[in-house]
Amino acid sequence: MSTMFAYTVSRSVDAAVRTRIEEDIASLEHSWWAEGMDFYENDAGHLVGVTKLFLIGYDNAEGDYREVDGDDDSLMAWRDAVFITDQLQRWSKEFDLTWDLSIAGEAIGQIRSGKLDAEGQAALKELVDMCDIPEDEREARIKNILEEYADRWDEGPSDEGSPPEPGEEPPPPISAQPPKPKKKGFWSRLFGNK
Repeated sequence: MSTMFAYTVSRSVDAAVRTRIEEDIASLEHSWWAEGMDFYENDAGHLVGVTKLFLIGYDNAEGDYREVDGDDDSLMAWRDAVFITDQLQRWSKEFDLTWDLSIAGEAIGQIRSGKLDAEGQAALKELVDMCDIPEDEREARIKNILEEYADRWDEGPSDEGSPPEPGEEPPPPISAQPPKPKKKGFWSRLFGNK
């Protein structure tokens, strides 16, 4: 599953503002979990950003497939989503932008006048609640996760997508899913727990 977090400005953005945002992104210091912030302009001329939140699994440089623990993946997805919304709130205030937020095409909230609305806050809370890691343990757990999966950014095998050699097992299918949320909400609908 590739769950994309999209954030779209509700109006056209002039080139100077877009350039400032892109320069700001380049200067951010953040160890991204699955993917960083990427922007483009849609057909309506609105600035759109997208980020893959869940890593789920990956091939490391040795060619070994590593499946990511669902709780770890959810915690790190939440961490990146919070970091992104912090930046969007800052840019919203600085450039008078309204950001419409969505996950997998479904609206989850909005940032207006530098503030994340209640719907967006609830979506972030539900995401972090999925991982069952107490708030006072999250920072240490995030540090451990970054160390445990440090090889996620190593260059994987160059023959990715080619069939396995004779006698070699194919890589396992990407089957990991974030844990099922206990409460009904956006993430429950997304992951099929209705």
